[in-house]
Amino acid sequence: MTEADQKRKEMENNSDIRIVAVGTSGVGKSYLEQTLKRELGFVPVPKITDRAARESEIGSTDIVFVSPKEFTEQKAGGEFVFTLDYKGQQYGWRKDDFDAITASGQHPTMAITLESLPALLETDPRFVPVFLQITEAQLPMLEQRMQDRGEDEAQIQKRLELARSEIERFNTPEYEQLVTDHGGRVFVVESDDTIPGQVIPWIKERLGLE
Repeated sequence: MTEADQKRKEMENNSDIRIVAVGTSGVGKSYLEQTLKRELGFVPVPKITDRAARESEIGSTDIVFVSPKEFTEQKAGGEFVFTLDYKGQQYGWRKDDFDAITASGQHPTMAITLESLPALLETDPRFVPVFLQITEAQLPMLEQRMQDRGEDEAQIQKRLELARSEIERFNTPEYEQLVTDHGGRVFVVESDDTIPGQVIPWIKERLGLE
């Protein structure tokens, strides 16, 4: 088999791969999704939520805001393939959106909370997890990102406290093993170059695009 034939075979074997980004708030999950969309043609599955829109999200096609009543009705009607609760707010991804993306031959992506990953992988083991991990050493970088986006200081401190809690809960050998057991990888986000310089090349290699 030639090298070109091997590449084609790898692409066929990986044709149904779905990427899920996990990590604490502000670590770069949405940035990874947008980079995959721009560079590799991946499609973020629209996220449905009953929370209020942030200023930076107004006009986005990747997140749909509904009332709590609408969300509950859609969930009861079986429209979602996966849902999660986070800080008292609900998030869901519709089956119809998944079907439309995969029917077009494209790879879907999701970005979810760290604690939701086991349930997602049980629901759909085709997802390959990318764990964007930080340690205490990266918290100043995270804080600077939030400040650069003009976020409220009280909100920044709340998100940093959440990050500290999640570092303690999820930076464990057991959680990292869950990621690698499903064909994924852990990346420590040390700078803004981590995603374009490490994560994207790994995904390209994983799909046989390198």
